[in-house]
Amino acid sequence: MSKHGQLAYDECFGFVPLLALGGFKDVDHMDKVKVLEHIYLMYQLTGGVMDD
Repeated sequence: MSKHGQLAYDECFGFVPLLALGGFKDVDHMDKVKVLEHIYLMYQLTGGVMDD
């Protein structure tokens, strides 16, 4: 949070680039993203949102 500041109601932290596009599962590769757009993009690329 100290790196990016407080989130707005329509934001969350997401991996940039997305893990499905070769992003790294590391906190250093997270940024503020719009929630709905991020979920929609993940769904379009992977067919769903999964937790592993």
